[in-house]
Amino acid sequence: MNQSKNSDSSSGSRFRKKYRDILLFNRNLLLSGILGFFVSILATKLIVELDINSALDISILTIVIGYCSSKPLFIFLFHRDNKHKYADPFTGRIDSKIMNKIIKQLIVAYLIFDLVYLISRFMIMYGLLLDVKIGPLEATIFSSLFASILSYFSTNVTIKIGRMFKLGKP
Repeated sequence: MNQSKNSDSSSGSRFRKKYRDILLFNRNLLLSGILGFFVSILATKLIVELDINSALDISILTIVIGYCSSKPLFIFLFHRDNKHKYADPFTGRIDSKIMNKIIKQLIVAYLIFDLVYLISRFMIMYGLLLDVKIGPLEATIFSSLFASILSYFSTNVTIKIGRMFKLGKP
């Protein structure tokens, strides 16, 4: 019985090591997305209190404010998790070739995430706001959640197909 626990924990450890970069990337997307989600909800409440009623204005303002709040957190988290890859641990000097490669991977993965997220969220939110039965807060929540699911899925499929993060490599 003890041997099965060891094999289970070692297989979990191997899994985490193999998929470390993808797991960290998704964790960072999730954490920054949660921040953007709550900021969007607060922004929607403020926008409605300011008596802005245009579906287009509410959609654009809410999405831009949420997006601008989540990006800095994602960049900080990504840098923190990956700086060991492009900085010498002893000197702190940056290897620009490795850093440029990581930045290119990040741009491709994040571009796909952003395009899917922003376009789908805007279309869903704007469509919901045109329906008088749905309020701005409900439209914000629903559009954010649905767009997040679509963008996480599309980004992870792209990462897998494009082999953006070499599995098991530090």
